[in-house]
Parts: sequence; C-alpha cells; structure tokens
Amino acid sequence: MPMPTFAQRMRGWLVLSRGSNLPTVWSNCLAGWWLGGYLPGGESWGRLAALILGASALYTAGMFLNDVFDEGFDRLHRPSRPIVAALVSRRAAMFAACGLLAAGTLLLGTLGWKTLLLAVALDALIVLYDWLHKRTSAGLALMAGCRCLLYPLATAASSGPQLAAGWGEGLLLAAYIFGLSALARGAHLPDRRPPRWPWLLLTLPVVCNALLAARLGGSNLVLVLYLAFWLFRVFYSAHGGRSGGRVASLLAGIPFVDLSAVAACTVFLPWPGWFAVLFVLALVFQRFVPAT
Repeated sequence: MPMPTFAQRMRGWLVLSRGSNLPTVWSNCLAGWWLGGYLPGGESWGRLAALILGASALYTAGMFLNDVFDEGFDRLHRPSRPIVAALVSRRAAMFAACGLLAAGTLLLGTLGWKTLLLAVALDALIVLYDWLHKRTSAGLALMAGCRCLLYPLATAASSGPQLAAGWGEGLLLAAYIFGLSALARGAHLPDRRPPRWPWLLLTLPVVCNALLAARLGGSNLVLVLYLAFWLFRVFYSAHGGRSGGRVASLLAGIPFVDLSAVAACTVFLPWPGWFAVLFVLALVFQRFVPAT
C-alpha cells in the first residue's frame, strides 16, 4: 500500500474531526450565552470566545475518540474511515483527543467554577459515549446528554443570572439530538428504512418553544412557528428521502433549534441572523467534510 500524501493525511484529520458540525456547537454556545441573560461589555466578548474555543476543543476530542473506539466496527462496515484507511494512526488520534480534552477543560475552567464542573461532567459523558455507543442503545441518551450540557455550560459562562433557562432548553435540545441520533443509526445501510418515532422528538423543541413564546407574550411566536415549518419541510423533501442526507440536513439545522429557544425565552432577540449564518456555514462545510 502506498504511503498517503500530506494532503491525504490532512484530509483524514478533517474527516476524523467531523468539523462540518462545528458551526452547530458554536450555535449551541451562542444560544446558551443569550439564554443566560448576558450583560454586554468588553469582557463578555472575551468570555464568549473562550467558551466557543473550549467547547470546540471538547467536541473535536469526542470525534477523534469516536473513531478510536470504533476501529473494529469501521474495519467491517466503514473501511474508508481515516484510521482504518491508515490516513491517521490510532495512537495519534488518541493523543490528540486527550490533548484537546485537557486544553478545552482548562480554557472553560478560566470562566468560573460552575463552568469548570460542567466541563468535567461533559468530558465524562463524551468518553462514556464514545466507549459505549456501539455496545448499548444507551449511547443515544449519552449523545443527547453531551449536547444538553452545552446550554447550561454556556449560561454559566455568561455574566447573566438565568442558569435555569439553560437547563430547560438544554433538555429540549437533548430530545432533538436523541431523535436525530436514532435516525442516524444505520443510515450507512442503503436498504434500511428509518423509523418514524424520532420525528416526534425532532419537532418537540420547536413545538414547546412556540407554546412558551405564546405564554410569555408571543413577540417571537411567528419566528418559532416558521422554524417548525422548516422541520416539516425537511421531513418531506430533504435529499430526495435519503436517510443519510436527511440526517446531515437536520444536523445543519441545529442553529434553527437554538434560535427557537432564544426566541421563546427572550423579548429582545439580539442578532438573530447569526444563527442563519451558522446554518449556512454548516451546509457549506458539509460539501467538503462529511457530517457523519
């Protein structure tokens, strides 16, 4: 077998990182930050940057560990994955993952003791998920838990006081991720028909946020209902019904779920266009790096 070129190795690291999903991590951080009721100021922007960088490091570490633990499965079912294809060594991926976990946790720890505790809890969930997700169906819940923790972690990093909002919306995001993960299982099998029950969980966040927006005054109710329509449209038309394409579309759509959370819980909606930008970025990145 010929030695891979430098460009092939770099491509292998990108595929290993599933970096096309990073805009959705940034969106989770931004939503949790605003849900926390942040106070504007020069210091706030530095804290937001540290939050996004730290969360990105933990996410990337989790993706590296995913392939490290899945090497045996990938040899049988996905031989093109970077470790199996010898583009990235298993040892190098493990060292990179450990380094990113440490760096991300230390960076998030600079934002306060609450953020540090939540970062350590997120570390534990990431490692448990990567180790167990191919062995038990509980892996779906662990994946959902990882995203759930990003909201309270972001609200804790914010200078605002509303930590409860981060936990509540984090649970709704977890429902979306649980449904999405259920759809993604077996998406690599061409003849597998995806189950329908996950769509109940996928629509739950926008439905709940529409009800919440109506109860709190309805100033952003139309926006939340539009986001619900977006989910409905994806269900019927995404990529001609292909399961893998639909999963990628729904992954890119996480910023819209985040926007529904912010729209439901805040009267003043600061810079909603950022969520649309992150959605477009995720779609563009998917053209170069697979999302799953």
